[in-house]
Amino acid sequence: MSYTPEIFAYRNPKHHEALVLPLGSSKVTVSDTRVYNTVFAGSSSTAIDLVIPKQSGFLDPSTLAIRALITLTDATLAQVVAGCPSFSYISQVQSAVGSSVLKIVPYHGVVSTALLNLCMSKSQKSGKAIALGFAATSSDDNLTDARIKAVAGGTETFSVVTPLLTSVIANASGMIPLSCGDIRFTIYLADTTQFNAFSTATGSSYSVKNLDLVYDVFKWGDSRDNYIPMSQDNYLPPVVSLKTLSYNVATSTYSSGTSGTSTLSFSINLKSVRGLLALFVPRNLATATTGSTNNVYDSWDVTNGTGTYQFALNNVFYPQVPINALNLASCNWELQKLATIFKNNFTSLFDKSSDMSISVKEASYSVSALGTTGTTSTDPSKFMVGCLLDKLYNQGDFYTGVPTINNNIQLKITSTYATTQDFTCILLAVGDCFLNMNMDQGNATLSE
Repeated sequence: MSYTPEIFAYRNPKHHEALVLPLGSSKVTVSDTRVYNTVFAGSSSTAIDLVIPKQSGFLDPSTLAIRALITLTDATLAQVVAGCPSFSYISQVQSAVGSSVLKIVPYHGVVSTALLNLCMSKSQKSGKAIALGFAATSSDDNLTDARIKAVAGGTETFSVVTPLLTSVIANASGMIPLSCGDIRFTIYLADTTQFNAFSTATGSSYSVKNLDLVYDVFKWGDSRDNYIPMSQDNYLPPVVSLKTLSYNVATSTYSSGTSGTSTLSFSINLKSVRGLLALFVPRNLATATTGSTNNVYDSWDVTNGTGTYQFALNNVFYPQVPINALNLASCNWELQKLATIFKNNFTSLFDKSSDMSISVKEASYSVSALGTTGTTSTDPSKFMVGCLLDKLYNQGDFYTGVPTINNNIQLKITSTYATTQDFTCILLAVGDCFLNMNMDQGNATLSE
């Protein structure tokens, strides 16, 4: 059998007509502006509903984003926004279709900031600095961690565009039929104490306004909701099933004084876990003496370079050889492999698609120095523990991960160093998932 290189695979002009979309088909950008004129105070008690109403047409999930203006207010000194400003004002995201709540993702800002650092280089973040809410300063025009208010006292307003990185709807592999039912996102704002890095500024607060949900809708140009003119059957099936990614977050405490061998357990049950990411963040807010300036946006090596980390699923350890905290190159290699889950254009661990935004300094802060010296807002601690569990890379409808049904996920830690502070271990488990939309009942379920 012979093959022709794709660059020489010329088409017959008679076949071109089959590749033309029907006359009248269209794609428009839509915005939910129902809360656009409302000013929301930055508080964990503030919940905001953003709705895509039931309608004809299909949602392009890759275009889902939240746009907003954020106003910083302080009385003395300039407050500092921790993490990525585009994400850190949101503490939690809930996704729903019709009356069905599909998924609630806590620590949304922390997890999204971590994913951003895994999947983008500093130069890539700099290229998207305006949308991500970063600000240039006279000393660093490529500031890509935190946002320092330009002037002490008064207010400062900046704009952000926030992609819904952790939503099962935003990660769907195909166009989502909007005729099933309302799609609702409920976002919970972060408290000012979590939104800000530590500083001695007084009277600090923030608010959010001009907030809207923006997305693209494709229509075939036919008045029938479930009609697809170029499909085999011309109509959608009763249940539309789309492959997506499921983001699952659980926490456990790593207590002060812990050393030796310890095991943290996380109650997450999935048919297919594709990857795991663990962050160790301070349990208590920063003070002038703790040194962890960025609060939950600082992730530390709790072994202080003396120990190892290893995940366990169904009594099998991953990776087979424990991750040695002293070997930063090995730690980052595991993170690079984990990041391939989120990259459709991945080709090699050594090409530019595998660049991360984690410097040597940011990965190697000493947790033993927390009582004296610590991080800065522009150089947060970014020690993270990751493990790729994919058996095959991005294999369409297949479940390619490791099941955890009826079993907790565990993280085994060995260390000769005893911590002097309490830490919260935030575990992100990324799983294969199918979004099943029942077109007759107007709701949806997840198979995960």
